[in-house]
Amino acid sequence: MAVIGYIRVSTDQQHLERQEELMKKINPDRIFSDKQSGKNTDRPGFQEMMAYLRKGDELHVESFSRLSRTTTDLLATVEKLNEMGVILHSHKESMDTSTPTGKLMLTVMAGISQFEREIMLERQKEGIAEAKKRNAYKGGKRKEDSTELIDALTKWSKGDLPTKYAVKISGVSRRTFYYRAKELGYERNKGKKNR
Repeated sequence: MAVIGYIRVSTDQQHLERQEELMKKINPDRIFSDKQSGKNTDRPGFQEMMAYLRKGDELHVESFSRLSRTTTDLLATVEKLNEMGVILHSHKESMDTSTPTGKLMLTVMAGISQFEREIMLERQKEGIAEAKKRNAYKGGKRKEDSTELIDALTKWSKGDLPTKYAVKISGVSRRTFYYRAKELGYERNKGKKNR
């Protein structure tokens, strides 16, 4: 079991000192860091950390906002960590995903995220309906999925390709990769490690 730390600031002008002070108290075996926005998970330090983590490891962050700026990405990350058997400690929120309270907080967060999504979809439908009344709705034709994406999804779902590389060769973002996997019915083979 390893104790891992992850620290992040959004720009080169910001400093990591406050988070580094916390890490000194924790004394992790390894620290991963990024100086990049948390708008998505396509960050080198974050990706390296996710590839490094193993079952039984503990991941320490100063706050949830260090992992992600969006509820959707945060929940996806926490769910992935749970699947991997990694315990997450968020110090600002005093949360530990191995405890019943931590699990309850995650359930509440997931519920809020689902609620936000349903409200957004409802507004989108209302907007489309209004646009159709005004004959202003053009609709949107989805681009056909590339052969690279389909190939990557196929190999990834069989467990023959790690997620990191599947996303890379697919030509789409990690978020789009997971979104299309869900839409097209591709599921990861649980028998093989999702590295």
